[in-house]
Amino acid sequence: MGLRRQMLNQIELDVDADVKTVNHITSLMRTLSADIEGRNIKMEEITKLPRSELRDQAFSYNLMLNGKDVGKMAQLDGISNKIWAIIHMKMEFLKQILEM
Repeated sequence: MGLRRQMLNQIELDVDADVKTVNHITSLMRTLSADIEGRNIKMEEITKLPRSELRDQAFSYNLMLNGKDVGKMAQLDGISNKIWAIIHMKMEFLKQILEM
């Protein structure tokens, strides 16, 4: 039971960290789209975060913003949806472990 509890605790910590990272980067990305002059500052902040799929998506999003602004919010929503799907899968995995 102790090992199972450790696994559950680690998954919960991972999910919490993912949620915080998603919220933080999403906030920064929304600022990127609204604050053209502040983009470099926000990208520097994103660069300091641990490497992840979401961080890479933020870089891609910034490149898109620099190239064109059409559909940028739809793109951001798509990126956010992908990341939330990953978090949801982790939560489902956690539920399955709890049911064992």
